[in-house]
Amino acid sequence: MSIIIKEQEFRDIINNINKEIDNLEKIYEEINNKAKRLDGNDEMWKSDTQKVVYDYYVSISKDFPSNINRLKSLSSYLNTTLENYINEEKGIDKDIDEDASNLSINENN
Repeated sequence: MSIIIKEQEFRDIINNINKEIDNLEKIYEEINNKAKRLDGNDEMWKSDTQKVVYDYYVSISKDFPSNINRLKSLSSYLNTTLENYINEEKGIDKDIDEDASNLSINENN
């Protein structure tokens, strides 16, 4: 099985993932700020249902930071994978160059 990595395309994917993570964090912050108005301290809405809705929001919003961290871990993993492949390729190229150089020296003897 051959491995093909187009470095720039791979980097573009990683960068796009990071941009989307940033966007998600901004969206969450906006939602969180708006949802705080449902906490019952605002005169906009006070009722038993308001408390149920707000408590539900609080319970589901607790998962958001861990989900963002998972996405950041994915991005980091992809970046590390790319860097490892690039370094491996450089090592192979160096070995090939050294072998070719040695072969050339041995042919001259």
